[in-house]
Amino acid sequence: MQTGNLVVRPYKADLRRNLDLFSKMDPYCVVIVGGQKCKTRVHTRGGKHPMWQDQFIFRRSTETEIRFEVWDFDKYSNDDLVGEGKLQLQQVMRSRFDDWVELTYKHGKRAGKVRVSIVWRPDFTQQSGPYLVPNFSM
Repeated sequence: MQTGNLVVRPYKADLRRNLDLFSKMDPYCVVIVGGQKCKTRVHTRGGKHPMWQDQFIFRRSTETEIRFEVWDFDKYSNDDLVGEGKLQLQQVMRSRFDDWVELTYKHGKRAGKVRVSIVWRPDFTQQSGPYLVPNFSM
């Protein structure tokens, strides 16, 4: 299994439902790779079309998927899960990934989608390509 770093940037969402009754939602996105977890800043009053500018670097060793959760921040109660989705890492390890990830809630109901950019940066190995061997002869 190849090790390396994943550079992940969830930058916008297109959500199907608004969980706030009297105002727009305040969404944020949580990205999970194995036991590593990062969260974007809250887009205050971002509603069903939030945008974020955060970028995260995750260390990958044996993980096979990356998970995304979009939450609605609530100041006076628990945050509400808007939707969640996942992506198999083998899809992003071949080339740069920049696409939508579908989100669902409660037994597969469609919640919308989140747009993410992912770049895979593998660790250097002898199998990864040519490398320079120093010449010590005089």
